[in-house]
Amino acid sequence: MCVSALVCASSMLQWLLTGLSDPKRQRVVAILCVCAYVMAWTIYGVIAKSSQDINADMAEMVIWSRELALGYPSHPPFLAYALKLWFFVFPLADWAFILLAVLTAAIGLYLGFELAGFWLNGEKRAAVLFLLAVVPFYNFFALKFDQNSVLIPLWALASLAFLRSLETRSLSWAALTGIVAAAAMLTKYWSAFLLVALFLTAFIDHRRKFYWASRAPWITAVVLFLQCCLTRSGCSRRNSRLALGSGGGPRNLFGILPTRSPNMYSEPLVIAPLQ
Repeated sequence: MCVSALVCASSMLQWLLTGLSDPKRQRVVAILCVCAYVMAWTIYGVIAKSSQDINADMAEMVIWSRELALGYPSHPPFLAYALKLWFFVFPLADWAFILLAVLTAAIGLYLGFELAGFWLNGEKRAAVLFLLAVVPFYNFFALKFDQNSVLIPLWALASLAFLRSLETRSLSWAALTGIVAAAAMLTKYWSAFLLVALFLTAFIDHRRKFYWASRAPWITAVVLFLQCCLTRSGCSRRNSRLALGSGGGPRNLFGILPTRSPNMYSEPLVIAPLQ
């Protein structure tokens, strides 16, 4: 019995490696692997979290989604809109939230596999999917849906779209770069580091002359500019002060970064419906 199981597992692993190394089949096999990954970790998450209350940060975002705005006290608004759409389709339940968290990580997993294709091929590229799958940020930590976990697929997709835009100078890839980079900025302002990295890459890469001579970088810049205008017009004056560390709320030890008041939100209001 044990020998048969080992032989079966070995055959399955060989099939996966062969499929992920084959340029004609690798995307289909990768998607199948990601789907199995989502199923396995969703089941684990539902069982593991069944005896726990919903995370306070996750509950806070659901509260935000009930009253949509263009700015919130502690974070940009993208996740509130995403949750509003998700729970319009799915019921407001723990399992649906866990499914969203795992799906977010799984998308990042697949996009990592796609990004690896720029530098790796064959079995080396196939190994990327397995290596990323054992990183805690893609499984255990990913069960907490928050701004940090959502940045995994957003940064990966923005990087992928940018590299395609740099390679092909396609306007569609350029627009997608701007849209996803804007979504990342509307998720967490740390995404400014992503924008800096993309900007530097556009100047360092050997194709920079052809890239900057095309319309691609300007399309990306226009989309980002429109996003900045929209966010600036929607954020309240208090949000702007908080972002600059000059808000009236409690501060940390150094008096630089504002911290949330424990009474700012009412997480218990959303915990009961999620049980």
